[in-house]
Amino acid sequence: MKGPISEQSVTAPLSPVRVTRVDFDNFKALEKYSLSLEQVNIVVGPNNAGKSTVLSAFRALDTTLRAIRSKAPTRIYSMM
Repeated sequence: MKGPISEQSVTAPLSPVRVTRVDFDNFKALEKYSLSLEQVNIVVGPNNAGKSTVLSAFRALDTTLRAIRSKAPTRIYSMM
């Protein structure tokens, strides 16, 4: 087994990631919905079309990723 993760790897900057496609599966009112993304996106549509739901999904993802990144990584060892 390798030793614990070094401090340098924990504080190393993360490389940017570009999301090009999002698939929604039973998220709020979106049962099955797929969204392709470009570098710049403008969300338009009639009332009750799901614009706020899509933005809400990105807010939830952002909150989750920030929470995960703020914690030190832990290594899980298998007993098998």
